[in-house]
Amino acid sequence: DTDLLSFEGLIPYTSHWIEFARKYQNLLIEIRTKSASFNRIRQLKPAAQVILAWSLSPAPIVRRYEKLAPRLESRLSAAAKAIECGWKVRLSLEPILKVEGWKEIYSHFIDEVFEVLPADRIYDVNIGAFRMSKEYYKKVSRMRTDTDVFAYPVEVKNGVVSYKDEYEIRNFIFSRVIQHCSKEKVFI
Repeated sequence: DTDLLSFEGLIPYTSHWIEFARKYQNLLIEIRTKSASFNRIRQLKPAAQVILAWSLSPAPIVRRYEKLAPRLESRLSAAAKAIECGWKVRLSLEPILKVEGWKEIYSHFIDEVFEVLPADRIYDVNIGAFRMSKEYYKKVSRMRTDTDVFAYPVEVKNGVVSYKDEYEIRNFIFSRVIQHCSKEKVFI
């Protein structure tokens, strides 16, 4: 319910935010989405004050954990159209999930992303490992015994649960992304 672009056909909040932002030169907003619905705002002129940010996950992760979200290919296609139309496009590679074979899965995924999207036209890339508030983690991990997401060792820092090896995970992804994209554009 927080992915405004996915609801654009019902309630045009994304369009309204873009038009609002366009009026204020000192404002910069990010519209984060997993949607493939870029065509719903394609008629709008790109706004310098707006970054369209696609949350991307590898196809096996999407199939297994994001069952109601659009496929990776659809998200990449939407992001590519936005780039072609002149929008600032951010890639949000998060949450990085530690699953069996995660290094191979994410390596292939990163190659796939940059086969479709021109690295030189990406505004920037955000990398984030799995994290969740301590209270929510307790609740969800008790309810969801059917998933391996909670099977790996975690630690709590400042009320946030993340993998014990989060630093290594993020650095591995960073090292793969900068093979395609300037490291000045990549944030972890």
